[in-house]
Amino acid sequence: MNLYPHKLGSGGYLGKSDEWGKVLAANRESDSPVVKIKNTRGQKWLMGRSEITADGRIVLHKDVQLVADKMVRGFCYKSVSFKQ
Repeated sequence: MNLYPHKLGSGGYLGKSDEWGKVLAANRESDSPVVKIKNTRGQKWLMGRSEITADGRIVLHKDVQLVADKMVRGFCYKSVSFKQ
């Protein structure tokens, strides 16, 4: 079961990259967590699960918003060290 289904269509991430670049540039001054994340992999993951309104805003659903908040705080990309 996929907890966070994407909305990419048949083109996948590559097919959406130009559109997302324009949307992210237009939202650069917004308070969207997608814009605050500097990790491009995280941005792409969130953009694939977000909606873009008619006026160009990025909208995240509640369950994806929780993941985005963790990404902004850096919880998803901390390195893990293993002791031997």
